[in-house]
Amino acid sequence: LDLKPPPLKRVETDESKYLKPDIQQYTETLLVQAKKERNCLNFCIWDYGGQEVFYTMHHLFLTQYGVYLLVFNMQELLNDGPKCLENLKFWLLSIRIHAQEAPVIIVGTFFDMISNQDQLILINDCLKSLVGNDFSQVVRNQQNDSVFFALDNRTGSGIETIRSMIERVTTHQKYVNRHVSVRWMHCLDAMLKQRNKSHLSLDEVKEIAMSKLVTSSDEFDEMMHMFHELGLLIHLKSTETLRNVVITNPQWLIDQITKVIRDPVVHKFDNFDSEITEREMASDVQNLTNNGIASRDLLEYLWRKQNVPFLLEIMRETLLLSDWNFENVSKNMYLVPSLNRDVDNIGLSEVGICKANGRKCLLDFSETFLPVGVFQRLVTLFVAFSGNIGNSPEPSLGYRDCKIWLGRKGFVRLCNIPSKIFMIVEEENIASNSLSVLLSMLRRLNEGLLKTKLKWKISLEVDGSYVPYSVAKQGN
Repeated sequence: LDLKPPPLKRVETDESKYLKPDIQQYTETLLVQAKKERNCLNFCIWDYGGQEVFYTMHHLFLTQYGVYLLVFNMQELLNDGPKCLENLKFWLLSIRIHAQEAPVIIVGTFFDMISNQDQLILINDCLKSLVGNDFSQVVRNQQNDSVFFALDNRTGSGIETIRSMIERVTTHQKYVNRHVSVRWMHCLDAMLKQRNKSHLSLDEVKEIAMSKLVTSSDEFDEMMHMFHELGLLIHLKSTETLRNVVITNPQWLIDQITKVIRDPVVHKFDNFDSEITEREMASDVQNLTNNGIASRDLLEYLWRKQNVPFLLEIMRETLLLSDWNFENVSKNMYLVPSLNRDVDNIGLSEVGICKANGRKCLLDFSETFLPVGVFQRLVTLFVAFSGNIGNSPEPSLGYRDCKIWLGRKGFVRLCNIPSKIFMIVEEENIASNSLSVLLSMLRRLNEGLLKTKLKWKISLEVDGSYVPYSVAKQGN
């Protein structure tokens, strides 16, 4: 759970004498409301899907302006400690890489099933060893000197303690106590009143801002950035198409993306079966579910032909999708890499990779964290690069082992094992260029989606062993 409190605690009143009559009326009403709710906090609660297929969307919705509740089943930790702790570690690392300063409250459920104090001590010891000094943002339970809060949902035991802690840590966040212009709040309310539209054009938002006397472009940008970080709206600016749309209902964007990126077991296409059959798109659904390849016709159907160019652009730019342009492939096909669940390479190992022919490069993330989705996005960038070269044969994509052609000169093989990514190139004449492309793509990923928090070490195989990239360059 991500609790995102809008920073509406204080307002500026000195500017009210310069405001237009409608804004003055709004200010007076707001001040009356603020006095009544002087000690209140408003929360917007987001529940993140636990299925792995949704992990690739974390960068869109994990922000600094939030308090995170990391919830686990205490019975599962006692019965299968390593698996439960690994899952908790994944979430702690994900939050740290996207929201390094945001507080995290760890909550253990099924308190009623814990039989004695010794089990609580064991759970706390396990969590302490996990948290250590690596996750300073984890909030401590000062009542019993533990790193988690126990909860019984049936009786409500523990709820008041957790609620009090949420309020306490939230009120200490700088953005909650930030002074916010009445004009900004009036802009936000005016935008949100048009929720039936789900999104507005940038020109419409600027017109609203001008009517509320937000006339400076710098102030407008600052206002939009704050609202975006709070999760009140979504405004991405990496391309002209994205910049010109402001999503005032983030749930709408989630709904549209999850019509495509879905758990094949939990979220089947059953509800669409008859209509899909009538439209003769059963093979399109199968291709998406089994291979992660979507047709334009299927996407237009799932999105009801509404905002298709914008949704394609936002999924391209966030690397949730790429064009699939290859020989002997129908036009308007797209790769959705997080849906590629091919398990034919389930036995992939570092030993097997080392035995493969070709020049090898190793990207080692083991000292920090390799988030789920980075490998898939790297594949997405290579697939787009391959398609743009022209005359490239269709790639062969597994979940963790991919073969992607660079024209007809040769191919690169990308392999993923825990905390590591390998690139293997058999053709000597494309090895150097392939490495440059790989590093350029990784930098783009890190800067664009991961706020430069991703760290790795680069090594090249020389005479059967891996040496640091800087050393290998000097040797050549």
